[in-house]
Amino acid sequence: MKSEVLWPGKAVSSSKIFIYGSLLEDCCNHHVIASAKKLFDAQTKAEYDLIDLGEYPALVSGGVTSVKGSVYEISPDLLAVLDEFEDHPDMYRRTDIELLDGQIVQTYLFPRRLLWAQTPVDSGDWRAYVIARQT
Repeated sequence: MKSEVLWPGKAVSSSKIFIYGSLLEDCCNHHVIASAKKLFDAQTKAEYDLIDLGEYPALVSGGVTSVKGSVYEISPDLLAVLDEFEDHPDMYRRTDIELLDGQIVQTYLFPRRLLWAQTPVDSGDWRAYVIARQT
């Protein structure tokens, strides 16, 4: 979902992106989006699966899990960086999703047909899963 943010003299389009994995605060790749504004914590509807791919997870549609994460306001420049980081559209695909509260935002979904692992994160909470995995 895009919104217009007014800057002196011009309008700049920004996107609301749902972050659910290694880009979250206190996770290994947060530095990639550290300059973005965190808007709020959120959950998806229970229509996804979160799959452990090792260093990062895959969010896939067609599941039964409500996935926890955060929504960030992303500038067009940072969106281009994120698209490259997520290998959009070749690996992850930036797609509109509906959150538990009904808001429409974008996130990066992984095509189920490309999964090489099937270890689900049943809680839907990547950060808690990584902490538990380390103990």
